[in-house]
Amino acid sequence: MNKSDDYREKAEECRRMAAAVSTPIDKAAWLQLAAAWLGLIREQTASECFDAMERDRGTYPGKSSAGH
Repeated sequence: MNKSDDYREKAEECRRMAAAVSTPIDKAAWLQLAAAWLGLIREQTASECFDAMERDRGTYPGKSSAGH
């Protein structure tokens, strides 16, 4: 399972918790947490896209064995 799948699972767990609570403030808090988990997916995807573009262009730093 990759990070995106983990984040989706956490978001779904937050949605279940939101459905189980009785107060509007608790429900809103759980739904905000769910949105935050889903937001991490977009950030990860953007980061992965950027890294792929760098690799394709040959500008990806990778691991350097040179000492500085």
